[in-house]
Amino acid sequence: MQKTKLNERYFVCIGEKTAQKLKELGFKPGYICKRNYSEFMSEELKNKEVLNNKKSLLVQGSLSDNKLIESLKSFSNTEKIISYSTELVNKKYSDLEKIIKKYETYVVFTSPSSFDSFIKFYDASKVNLVSIGNTTSSHITNLGFQTILTSKMQSYEGISESLIAFFNENKQYELSKN
Repeated sequence: MQKTKLNERYFVCIGEKTAQKLKELGFKPGYICKRNYSEFMSEELKNKEVLNNKKSLLVQGSLSDNKLIESLKSFSNTEKIISYSTELVNKKYSDLEKIIKKYETYVVFTSPSSFDSFIKFYDASKVNLVSIGNTTSSHITNLGFQTILTSKMQSYEGISESLIAFFNENKQYELSKN
């Protein structure tokens, strides 16, 4: 079997952060998707013919569903591997409980699993729920809760910008001065 040289491979990145990390590690991103949502990634790759009829490898975590791989398989020879395991937090933090009880709290969720971990120990109806994107917001809604804000861009910068805009537009919401 011939050994693969990673620096000779074509990397497709879901967003700028992934591309930047690849660059830091000495690899050159071949294609960077315009929107960092996996639900749009496949369509973009298909329309731009980035992977059409090509052999590729999708690297995801243990909690990923099969929507992206199934979509990619419809126009490319893509296989999926699980490269890391996501584990839910199994501990209640008394300091967080005190903050939730004392202040009007805004909690940002960056994945469906982060919300699942949170509701195991805390009452989500006692906080303002903020989500990194549509997938996480849909998950929260499906569990019977509502977000006050869903970030326009699925990134930490996007959350920050969306929160600033939210507070500027909704003066009735005030951040604690403590």
